[in-house]
Amino acid sequence: MMPTHFDLEFGLFEVCLTFLACLVGWIGGRAYQRTTYRQSEKNLPLKEYYKGINLLLNERPDQAVDIFLKNFEVTPETIETYLALGTLFRRRGESARAIKIHQHLLAKSDLNRPQQEMIQLGLAKDYFHAGLFDRAQGLLNELVDLGGRHRSAALALLIQIHEQFKEWPECEKLGMMLLKAGDHSMLPRIAHYMCEVAEIEVVQGNLEVAKQKVKLANQYDKRSLRVLVLQSKLHLMTNDPRDALRCIRRALSIDTDIFLEVDQALLQSLKMMDQEHEYPLIVAKALEQEPRVELVEAYGRWLLIHETRDEQTAYLQQSLRQYPFWRIFLSLIDQHLEQRPDDQWLTFLREKITHLEGESTAFICEQCGFESQQRLWQCPSCRGWGKSRRQSEH
Repeated sequence: MMPTHFDLEFGLFEVCLTFLACLVGWIGGRAYQRTTYRQSEKNLPLKEYYKGINLLLNERPDQAVDIFLKNFEVTPETIETYLALGTLFRRRGESARAIKIHQHLLAKSDLNRPQQEMIQLGLAKDYFHAGLFDRAQGLLNELVDLGGRHRSAALALLIQIHEQFKEWPECEKLGMMLLKAGDHSMLPRIAHYMCEVAEIEVVQGNLEVAKQKVKLANQYDKRSLRVLVLQSKLHLMTNDPRDALRCIRRALSIDTDIFLEVDQALLQSLKMMDQEHEYPLIVAKALEQEPRVELVEAYGRWLLIHETRDEQTAYLQQSLRQYPFWRIFLSLIDQHLEQRPDDQWLTFLREKITHLEGESTAFICEQCGFESQQRLWQCPSCRGWGKSRRQSEH
């Protein structure tokens, strides 16, 4: 009797292998029928073919690969199947087996140039995932020099290798090459590479060089928060508070998520220009743009310093009705506890809220969901740039 459903333990990899087995069988059968009368000794005997498939499905891939490489002739009809098998092994994390398959294919002298380049790219990916960056880089440089259809893919993988070693000038150079090839997604990444270089120049004391680098980065990504934050800091370091304030206003108009990163620079630039009274206006404008607990707290701190505690308390109570942030509750509880330190219920409530706050993650990558306690310009998980955002509190 035929089963009415698949076994749930039959994994995705096994399904892929089964499909691949059918494809190999169909292609192998076609090749066998066409060439039996001329070179039957070179074709994969059906017995060996079924033995290889059985070994794959029974989690004995090393023996299966040996059987295929020994008996299954590499032809224009079978090369795609070999490549698919290599890709499956690489994605499963079995880079050594993928390398073995691609090296076997690359040793064939009767392949045309597009096929050789495709195999070379696959082998470079195997080396990359195995951590053999030098070998991968050698193959990828050859593909770039050849200038074939896989040049852009080779450049993209080369950039990932140089990112691993923080070789930012090389990343910038390769990014430019991809940009000239029509990949406009490189624009913001090139800006990040330039910022990385600029930050190194700052550490070395080359402020003017850093300013020029960041100015150039702004041309590649005019809405880059990182560029604007770095520009504001450099302007302040070179006693230019007016331009620093301009960059800060621009950054906040793009995304108030960056407020904590520019708050001190904002206060410093206004103080240098004797315009500290502008601070609450700038914060209030940002708060109208997007409600954020950091903005409410900043406005409250300004009231405490420049007005009175009662003004701050009234503002926080009023804001709480519109923006019910937990941290505003904590601030108000702290004020009450200063007057009534023996209030056990308020103390207990504060401990609970503080515990919840302590467990929350500050930043999350919008691209892959990676969580961190600080803003990371490049996500260590998905390697994306500029995707880290502060989690909103409600």
